[in-house]
Amino acid sequence: MNDLVSVIMPTWNRRYCIEDAINSVYCQSYHNWELIIIDDGSQDDTKKITETLTGNIIYSRTEHIGVAHARNIGLELSRGKYISFLDSDNTYYNDFLLKMVEYLKKQSDFTGGVHCKTRVTNYDGHNGLKYLNTAWSVNEFHLHGDIMDINSTLSKSEAVKYYRFNENMTRLVDYEFLLRVCTKWDYAYLDDLLVDYNRKKDSITLTEPQKGNNWSHVWKAICEYERQRFTN
Repeated sequence: MNDLVSVIMPTWNRRYCIEDAINSVYCQSYHNWELIIIDDGSQDDTKKITETLTGNIIYSRTEHIGVAHARNIGLELSRGKYISFLDSDNTYYNDFLLKMVEYLKKQSDFTGGVHCKTRVTNYDGHNGLKYLNTAWSVNEFHLHGDIMDINSTLSKSEAVKYYRFNENMTRLVDYEFLLRVCTKWDYAYLDDLLVDYNRKKDSITLTEPQKGNNWSHVWKAICEYERQRFTN
């Protein structure tokens, strides 16, 4: 049997779109997965949708603390050899898990995961492709900034499971998390379009203000990498 993949899906008041995200997991050509839905205190009918689901589904509800906390609970509950993250307003293409697992297995022991080409659809109609042709490490982050989205990744459990998202941050959460992961692991790039990233009007990227303390956490992660690089 294929190795288990844990798909971690944080959600908050996404009744209107979460079914598309869930169905994109059900439609995977790679069948050995578990879907871990962490409900960050939704006040809509999200819970009712999850009550109708069948298969290898784990649902956990928390008080409304934020996406970082929700993902951390997902990491604690995950049992898979591989871990991916899918926000409840995004969707996978049918072969996402299959192609990503197969490609990761071909990489070196120093590779912690892979990421793929992503199509971004904005609520205002300005669409395009993102995160193209970039195998990445912390050095790539230094050169190019936030060069990938966590929804486009599949990682070895050993590379990410024992890290935690910074719950003191409101923005740049994925960026800071991946920076820390990259102090120990490289990621390969699969040049296939396998994820639709749907930017809604109420997406955190658009609604949460950019605060100085978010960048301070990012720079702290970069400085820690530099410290390790020069002391090892």
